[in-house]
Amino acid sequence: KYIIFGEEISGKTTLLHMLQIKFNEKGLMTLLINFENIKFGNYNQFEKILSKCFKEQYGLNNNDVDFKSILKNNSEHFILLIDNFDELIIKQNKHKIQFIKMLNDNFKNIIILSDDFVEIEIMTKEVIKKELDGFSFYKIKEYGHKLRDIIIEKWVTLGVEHYIEDNDLFEKKDRITKIINNIIGTKFIQTYPFYIIVLLQQIESGISFNLDGSAYAEFYNYIINESMGKANIKPDELDFYHTYLSFVAYKFFTKGVKEVDKEYIEEIHEEYCLKYHKRNFNDVYNNLIKARLIKETSNAFSFGQNYIYYFYVAKYLSDNAERDNIIREQIDMLIERLYRIEFANIIIFFIHHSKARAESIVYKIIEKAKNIFSNIGPTTLSKKELLDINKLINEGLKITMDSQTPKEYRDSELEGKDSINDSIAEIESDIKVRYDEEIIDLDIFGKTNLSMKIMEIMGQIAKNYYGSLPKTEKITLLNETINLGLTNLHFFIKNISEYKDMLIKEIEELDKKIGDKQINDKESSSKRTIFAFTLIICFAFIKK
Repeated sequence: KYIIFGEEISGKTTLLHMLQIKFNEKGLMTLLINFENIKFGNYNQFEKILSKCFKEQYGLNNNDVDFKSILKNNSEHFILLIDNFDELIIKQNKHKIQFIKMLNDNFKNIIILSDDFVEIEIMTKEVIKKELDGFSFYKIKEYGHKLRDIIIEKWVTLGVEHYIEDNDLFEKKDRITKIINNIIGTKFIQTYPFYIIVLLQQIESGISFNLDGSAYAEFYNYIINESMGKANIKPDELDFYHTYLSFVAYKFFTKGVKEVDKEYIEEIHEEYCLKYHKRNFNDVYNNLIKARLIKETSNAFSFGQNYIYYFYVAKYLSDNAERDNIIREQIDMLIERLYRIEFANIIIFFIHHSKARAESIVYKIIEKAKNIFSNIGPTTLSKKELLDINKLINEGLKITMDSQTPKEYRDSELEGKDSINDSIAEIESDIKVRYDEEIIDLDIFGKTNLSMKIMEIMGQIAKNYYGSLPKTEKITLLNETINLGLTNLHFFIKNISEYKDMLIKEIEELDKKIGDKQINDKESSSKRTIFAFTLIICFAFIKK
């Protein structure tokens, strides 16, 4: 017995249909039922619905088919597949518990698919949790690098899988992967298959967006407009909804929240109506929820995806910066706190929205970059700089050729990226931040992260406006971006050199705790580890 939770568009229904096919292929008997249609908690009434669905799914027209006997004789090999458990009309806890008990008592094998907000209800209501004691709980995750690579390969090889050469395949996959990764950004867009396929369709549909530089802003705008169109929002209403969403996003931003209750969202709506244009609250939010731009979960409202929030906060700041001193001060505060991923992402979208706005902050960002490592210059990777690092190795390096195929190497590299991204997601998800928070004194890793973010922002400015930036400004921008990366690397090398003895002891202590008996000379092993780590970091910075 299993319950699988998933967000909207995570592929719950598709997963259930695939499971039904797989189980049937193995000779098991399955019945898929949509709980949108269930209005009764009584087993006899429920059984009538099951019997009807069974005949439909197995193409049986004979009214004499006894579903009860079939179920009784095949109880061990019968699997009840339940979709949209969250749509169950039975809402009162007392009756819901009775219904779950009825399922438990009459079916040995059950797989339930439900929206993820039901997970919160189950975990917080002990009586429901107790009734589901025999169930195992799972959650549908977003696609990481490896699974995205599989979808991209299937897309690229569609119809030519027997003819495309490996080099051509890898080249096309790399090009598409780079575009998709840029669009996805740092959790901008959820990476469920549906969204990946939408992105692939848009990339292929002419690359009319020429997805490079500032065209990314046009792309996000296109996705939002398409979502509004599918929700039957008329073209002449787009300006209202864009302005409205930017107003709401700005209120979230100033309050430092990603989710608000219904009372507060109604207050925001009333404030907008007084300032701009009066509209019916239910009409507006029914449309926005239908368009998946706003999400409602148990009377809590949030933006449907991160990129929607970033897009509209940046739009509000961009639209109001010239006439509002407070907005300009807030932008300056964001620049001072670019070590926060949320604020760095807002600035990236801010740059996309307007060339004039980008130019107004570029020198502030350059100045910020210079101040991160104020007492150190760019590395030259000279023997003198690397003297202490090179002393860690007394013997010649042994180069071994890995027997992996290019595909195997690529898969292992993607798995490594997924592992890193999962760790980052866990760290970031619990952080609530405000633009006016006290500025943090950053450690070595914080400064490295900040410099990477600033390099990304300066790189975006250079790419977005390469045709319109004067040559002198462009050279300054590119030089400062490169210098920042090399200065960051110099800072890292100096710290490793300074604290290498302490690092050697830490690694030796770790080896003792692990009890690795294969390591004879623990000091040499620790030194090789530090040297190899430094080598990897050097390559990573230069590649960046």
